[in-house]
Amino acid sequence: MTTVDVRLTGGGAARLPESPVLHVGAALTTVRARPLAEGYARLTVEHPLPLRLGDRAILRDPGNRTIWGVTVLDPAPPSLSRRGAARARAAALTAYDPTLAGQLASRGLVRRSLLRRLGAVDSPPRLPDGAVAAGDWLLSPERAAQLRDRLVEAVDRLATPLQPGVTEAALAHELDLPDTGLVTALVRPPLRVDGGRVLRDAADDLPPPLAASVAALRAELGPAPFAAPDAGRLAALGLDARAVAALHRSGHVLRVADGVVLLPGADDAAVEVLASLPQPFTTSEARQALATSRRVALPLLAHLDRTGRTLRLPDDRRQLRGA
Repeated sequence: MTTVDVRLTGGGAARLPESPVLHVGAALTTVRARPLAEGYARLTVEHPLPLRLGDRAILRDPGNRTIWGVTVLDPAPPSLSRRGAARARAAALTAYDPTLAGQLASRGLVRRSLLRRLGAVDSPPRLPDGAVAAGDWLLSPERAAQLRDRLVEAVDRLATPLQPGVTEAALAHELDLPDTGLVTALVRPPLRVDGGRVLRDAADDLPPPLAASVAALRAELGPAPFAAPDAGRLAALGLDARAVAALHRSGHVLRVADGVVLLPGADDAAVEVLASLPQPFTTSEARQALATSRRVALPLLAHLDRTGRTLRLPDDRRQLRGA
């Protein structure tokens, strides 16, 4: 470590010099000292030192030989860039806690391996309730709670009707998190992860125009579940190719082929109808049993083939698998 925050004791009324000598064990080195507030300072050394939380050392003024006792409070401190940051940092150091829970609370987001090097890991290492772990990264309970609120807001702001959910990578960037695994670990209801995207769990969370289109489609397909509307009717319902693709991904409709849109579960219902036919059956027999057209029957049967519900025979007849 090349920069450490320390507590100072002794020294009387002497002023801390800019370049005192630091004695650590048998080693000594000149450091640059920056007072933070009375009794606290930041020391910067030219070469890294293996300092850990709670280590003791001595500072000596090379001019008048005044001596201060040193206790290492933070061997990996944050930068001080804003006005008043030094005094605020000294105030934070007054609540020095070398335990894993204390260090996690003060840092918010930190690598577990860093805390281990600093000597902060308790034995046995046990995370406080509410903390989040992902790989080597740890989030404090307070930071995790804040980020969960921001995560919901980010999903609501960045998701679109035609692109439900937001990628974990985009959310990691939005929340300034170093690992997408932290995004996954933060997800709680009303959010869920599906295919690498984070989206709201509400199944009917659709914009009003799309919700109305889906409701109209349900009303039309209710009495005739396999009578898929043609392209003209889909357009009249406001369901273009992009809208259908988004609704299919979110589970609001079942797209068995371009321009052939049914309700979710229609393929399972088709299997039940086809089970009543003598096995194997022809495409014409399937079409009649399903009360639909060849425009719908052919891609629906192909969908059942792809999903392993039906087996297409060399003579173009089909049978249910296991029949």
